[in-house]
Amino acid sequence: MTDQKLTGVFINANNLKASEVTIIDNLNNIYELLNCNLIDVVQRNIAEKDYDIICDDEGFLKPDLIFTARNLNFSEDCIVGNLFVVSSDENGEFLSLDKDEIKEIIDDFNEFSKLKIFFNESEYKKYIRQYQDDEMER
Repeated sequence: MTDQKLTGVFINANNLKASEVTIIDNLNNIYELLNCNLIDVVQRNIAEKDYDIICDDEGFLKPDLIFTARNLNFSEDCIVGNLFVVSSDENGEFLSLDKDEIKEIIDDFNEFSKLKIFFNESEYKKYIRQYQDDEMER
């Protein structure tokens, strides 16, 4: 990572709002934005284009777990906590999103976040316990 500006979409897990955010592209600023100590980067297809989602690598181990990204059929792992959506080049360096990409991601998130697709509470708790147990065994 460099000390260049990085613009992407920040998804706040506390209020499930998506917004454009620009930070200086360094690890400390990403930790601060996401409110975490360890990040992971996962690729997801949003509105027919692949993006990098920077997320809290320890998110599933936290007691105040909030699902922020999931697909409709749960064929990919859900992502929890605050998220920062960007793109990357062939070397894995983060790249800023352009205005059209930002609008498309925010619109897509707002549309699907209204669906409130979650497990019922007992299934949710069972899923979380199993996931946390599996993580502890690794």
